[in-house]
Amino acid sequence: MNSGYILGIVRRSGRPLQNALIGLDWIRAGGQLLNIYGSDTDSFTDRVRILRGGSSPPPRPLRNLFTTTDEAGVFVLSFQWSGTDLGTAIDNPRCQIFVLVEEPTGNVVTARLYGRYVANMITSVSLSQASGGLIPNPTQLGDQIGIGVDIFTVLRRIRRPMIGVTIAPPSPDMYALIAGYRIDL
Repeated sequence: MNSGYILGIVRRSGRPLQNALIGLDWIRAGGQLLNIYGSDTDSFTDRVRILRGGSSPPPRPLRNLFTTTDEAGVFVLSFQWSGTDLGTAIDNPRCQIFVLVEEPTGNVVTARLYGRYVANMITSVSLSQASGGLIPNPTQLGDQIGIGVDIFTVLRRIRRPMIGVTIAPPSPDMYALIAGYRIDL
């Protein structure tokens, strides 16, 4: 499985927005939806299952992927996608997220949809280079000024998987999909 990260910063009136719900609507590439899996799908247990001849069913794609923003307004949606979809995944990948914010009024709390946002994704050939700040051609992310700095800042906060628990050595040619957002409400 290959990794994917959708990350960004949400602000309201120029200040970080904490506890906003960020959800993934879809990832499309090559004119079709890309199947995504949980960030822990490619685990030790999954690798052992494959080595033993696939005695249990393969993991099912995710239907819901969401997170909340932290105190700095930062969010990270982590997922995995199958290497068998590589040809599709690198063909103009795009994603759409939504932002929900709870607004208390007296004894009632209402969840308000603040919008849906589409972004182009970049394909990173080496996740270790990306987390070290060497993101390939961040201009592919569109007209979002400063998004490269935001991605660099957020990627440094991501916990990378422990290499010691994998059966196969990590590949230097591992592909990752990355999208960045700067959302001002």
